[in-house]
Amino acid sequence: MISLCALIVAIAAGALAQLSMKAGLIEMTSVLPNGMLIFGLGCYALAMAAWIIALKKYDLGFAYPLLSLGYVLVYAGAFYWPGLEETITWNKTIGLSLIVLGVTISAHNNKIGRRIRHDSTRQV
Repeated sequence: MISLCALIVAIAAGALAQLSMKAGLIEMTSVLPNGMLIFGLGCYALAMAAWIIALKKYDLGFAYPLLSLGYVLVYAGAFYWPGLEETITWNKTIGLSLIVLGVTISAHNNKIGRRIRHDSTRQV
């Protein structure tokens, strides 16, 4: 259960990092980083720590595609985040839908698919 929570935190914190860093860069008036930019970097650190915990339990082939769900969170967040005001278009929505479909297929195949292991002792 902790690993599942860590995977969810890794996805959400990574998306929040992207959004807050973008907002921080828009507000930036000097070379010195502002609070939003520092918050974004902190979110990246949290996402990295959570990712390490999640990888301890899950195969990379299962966990890594789930990180792309962060694209969906960033897409929606960029529309709703005050000051970013990005637009939602059909092309972007269809593209993100294909990403979600691909993640679903990948995760499903990982559960029922046969496992292929690399055997370094095999003669070619």
